[in-house]
Amino acid sequence: MKEKKIRFPAVGGQFYPEKEKELNELIDDFLKKVKIPKIDGEIFGILVPH
Repeated sequence: MKEKKIRFPAVGGQFYPEKEKELNELIDDFLKKVKIPKIDGEIFGILVPH
């Protein structure tokens, strides 16, 4: 198996929390607020901003 390279978070603490625990809590909070809509029909694509 090829070795995975992990890049240092260059902007950690600037746009998102630097500490892993705080970042996980922030993401968990975002996910708790998500409301999943009922979708009629077939999904053929998804647009996700980065």
